[in-house]
Amino acid sequence: MRIVSVVGLALVAAFLASACGEARKASVPQVAAPAAVKGGVMEAEHMVLKDCSVKELASASGGKAVLMDKDTSEARCTIYLAEGTYGVSVYMQGESTDEDAVFVTMAGGDKYRVFADPWGEVVAGTVLELEGTSIPVTMKASGPCEVVLTTAEKNVYVDRIVFTPREK
Repeated sequence: MRIVSVVGLALVAAFLASACGEARKASVPQVAAPAAVKGGVMEAEHMVLKDCSVKELASASGGKAVLMDKDTSEARCTIYLAEGTYGVSVYMQGESTDEDAVFVTMAGGDKYRVFADPWGEVVAGTVLELEGTSIPVTMKASGPCEVVLTTAEKNVYVDRIVFTPREK
C-alpha cells in the first residue's frame, strides 16, 4: 500500500510539473501542508540531487538512500515549518568512521558537520565539531526552511531528515 501511494504521488507530481511546463529537476521539492507543519520527515531520495545517486539499501526507510560519493555531492529541499524551535536529525550510514559525515545548512544559517551513529540519529555538531544530539533550528515565523546537505566525507548514505518540535 505504501509503495502505491508513493508512486501515485510521484505520478501526480510529474503530471503537474509537465502541465505547468516546469522541469522537475529545476525546482526544489517542498514538504508542505495548506499551513506550515509542526515537524515532518523528508526522505533523501525525494530531495534535489547534484552529483549523488539513489541506491537500494535494505536498512533505509523505504529501502532507498542517497549515496553522496563525490566532493561536490549535494542534496537540497525546502520544508514549510510552523513558528517554533525544532531538533533536526539526519539519518545516515557509512562504511567506516572516514565515511560517515555530511555538512548540513538550514535556512541559510549555520553550517553543521554531522556524524552517523551507526544508522540512527546523528551526533550533531557545528563545523567546529561541538557535540549535541540534533541540530537546533528556530523558526521566528511560519514559512519555508531550506535544507542543504553537502559532502563532508565521501561515500555516506543519507536516508532521511526528521524535524521534531522542541519545547521552549
